[in-house]
Amino acid sequence: MAITTKYGITIGPYATTLNDVNTFRALGFGAVKLLCGVHNPAVVPAYRDAGAFMLQARIVYPEIAEGQGPAQFVNDRRNQIAAFMDAGLGEFEILTQPNLSREGFGRSWTSPQSFNAWYLEAVDRLRNLFPNIRLGFPGLSPGPADFNIDPLAGRPTRPVGDVDFINNCAEAVQASDFLCVHTYWQNVNMMRDIDPNNTGFGGLRFVRYYHERFPAMTLVISEFANNRPGTGGLHPADAQWRVIGDEYAEFYTLCAQYEWIEAAFAHTLRDPDLPDQSWVTDDFVERRIIEGVKARPPIPEPGQLNLKWPTQYQRVTQPYGLRQIDYSRFSGGSLHGGHEGIDLAAPTGSDIYASLSGTVVRSEASRGNFSNGYGAYGELITVDSDVPGVGRVSLTYAHLSRRLVPRGAVVNRGERIGLAGATGNAQGAHLHLSMRISGIPLYAQLDYLNPGLYLDYDTAPAPPSTPSPGAPRVQYERTVVLLPPPAGLDFVEAVLRASWNAHRYTVGGSADDGGIGDLERRRVIAINPQQWNGDLQAWYNQHYPGVDYVPINAATPSALQAILQSFNLGSPNPSSFVNRGQPREQYARAYILIPPPRGVDFAIAAARVTWPKYRITIGGSADDGGIGALARRRVIAINPNEWGGDLQAWYAQNYPGVEYIPISAIGDPNQLMRALSQLYP
Repeated sequence: MAITTKYGITIGPYATTLNDVNTFRALGFGAVKLLCGVHNPAVVPAYRDAGAFMLQARIVYPEIAEGQGPAQFVNDRRNQIAAFMDAGLGEFEILTQPNLSREGFGRSWTSPQSFNAWYLEAVDRLRNLFPNIRLGFPGLSPGPADFNIDPLAGRPTRPVGDVDFINNCAEAVQASDFLCVHTYWQNVNMMRDIDPNNTGFGGLRFVRYYHERFPAMTLVISEFANNRPGTGGLHPADAQWRVIGDEYAEFYTLCAQYEWIEAAFAHTLRDPDLPDQSWVTDDFVERRIIEGVKARPPIPEPGQLNLKWPTQYQRVTQPYGLRQIDYSRFSGGSLHGGHEGIDLAAPTGSDIYASLSGTVVRSEASRGNFSNGYGAYGELITVDSDVPGVGRVSLTYAHLSRRLVPRGAVVNRGERIGLAGATGNAQGAHLHLSMRISGIPLYAQLDYLNPGLYLDYDTAPAPPSTPSPGAPRVQYERTVVLLPPPAGLDFVEAVLRASWNAHRYTVGGSADDGGIGDLERRRVIAINPQQWNGDLQAWYNQHYPGVDYVPINAATPSALQAILQSFNLGSPNPSSFVNRGQPREQYARAYILIPPPRGVDFAIAAARVTWPKYRITIGGSADDGGIGALARRRVIAINPNEWGGDLQAWYAQNYPGVEYIPISAIGDPNQLMRALSQLYP
């Protein structure tokens, strides 16, 4: 799929004309957003003929402002949705900005939780009517709560901020096919900003507040704009429009780097009511915003740039764009869009190969404030390559233990140029690969583009064969303490205080986590099982036969702590079932791994940050973090160096496929809480 397929624009709330279609065609974009309930579905073929590969529609429903249930909403819009689907458009954003009073808050729902229920019912009804439909959770009005009265609604403008709203709608988000985001700014610096204080302004705030919160979800930037007031009165040829066009061009380039963004839609092509954000005037005079967007240097398509796999292991351990706050801090505020390259599994001493033929322009030890006086990249090699149709490509291979080629050497694609290591700012051995292309600036990321878009997986070594993803490296005895849905943090702390120092049990709120894994001896200590919906023991017998099920009833945390401290259970009972511990369905699991030297205070610190909102499993077993035939397994490894070896390489060898996220908190538990709060706000 072409990278420019992601570039899109929303068509304003008016009858589409041939001029609109021709303007879109001239942009060369691949995505367009229409308005279901406003636009005639008959325009869909015209936009497809004009180059739109990806078509979406927002379901517009003004009646929502005065109070409508999901059944009425679906009934009122089903015919328009059916007409769009018949025309070949099957993706829909359900409503817009539901955290605003004028968009239904206070009438159709009164809290994020009630919108969560409203949305789930609407999704269920729509999917029953249209089995092939793709539905998006709506973009929210960004920023904290704003209690100023909206004159249109007569109620507070934004009763709940977007971060609080979406954190309380996790079930609705995960029931969606994609997650929509609205993002705005008023100058170029704000466009590049990560919005650390959650003001609502910051073009790149979505990386942390949305993607890092829901890393498995596809994102759609369903509305972005420079919404500085007053620009609509400027002449279409005014230089300020060109400045805004340059901002938009850079933002499109940024969005293209993120593989988890499906499309980015600017707001808007033409809207007489929003002249400050319209690309053309109502009489179809182009503003210079279009000139700026068109002037942006094109990004190479994957067919133009082919990078040979540079390591001996076919695994990306950290993709481009993660850990926004961490990389902003590491870079002194220079990196705004998260990780500026990709990390690949590469144990210490394993071979590193050149991805392109070229000339070594750097072969040196970077200097700085990290271990042994290294800079962030440690031992590094940079190779410049002149690629026809692309230009000069600079690839940097970082964190090496040894460099095998000097500056000035000419290397061939696939030639061994170094050995992997962990020099510089690295927690465990791996290869960091970063890429710049001459003539394609990307200020927010220090001009670093995503090399992962161009890696040739066909040249990667075959991954090591395993019986199944997450197969246990050895048979071992596992015990999971399972807390029921109503259990608060006080119950978690009681379990940890009672059992951590003696047993280091894994503690969580996922019944599946307790049963998963092809282990002969699996025990689940089920706290207050009557608080689950149904017979929990029968559920385990059905879905995870062979689990050694131990129920405990405790009315208070102190009672629970006393019971657990008195337990002496011995080994779990064995199970001889075939295919034991297979997941009843695929789900995403996260596991916070506490290293051996750390006591219960670290486990409690992790729980205090993550349990109230996320209920993430916590434990001290590296095997528990990797086990299970799940496609999505995340391990948040606290102080991985304290395991006495290369933990990342250990996971790559024994549990390939784990998403490995190291966190350094060498101080007290408060440091751990601050670090986890960045990952799980």
